[in-house]
Amino acid sequence: AATLAAMGGRFALAHHDAGTRTLRLATDLFGSLPLAWTESADGLAFGTDFAWVARQGGRARALDPQALYDYLFFSVVP
Repeated sequence: AATLAAMGGRFALAHHDAGTRTLRLATDLFGSLPLAWTESADGLAFGTDFAWVARQGGRARALDPQALYDYLFFSVVP
C-alpha cells in the first residue's frame, strides 16, 4: 500500500472511513495545492478552490496567527 510520504508531485485528497466515521484531508508536503474547508448547518465542504469553499455558507474563519508563523518560518503548517 502506498503511503502519503511515498507520493510524489502535487496532490490534495480526502479519505472517508465509514467504519470509524472519520474523514482525513491531506495535501502534499509543500502545500502546492491548497486545501480549504468550512462547516455549516448543511455539513462539511472542502476543496482546493478557496472561492468555491467560501461560497458554501460556512462559518467565517479568522486567521490563526500561530499557523501563519509556522508556515512562514517552517514552510509548512504542522
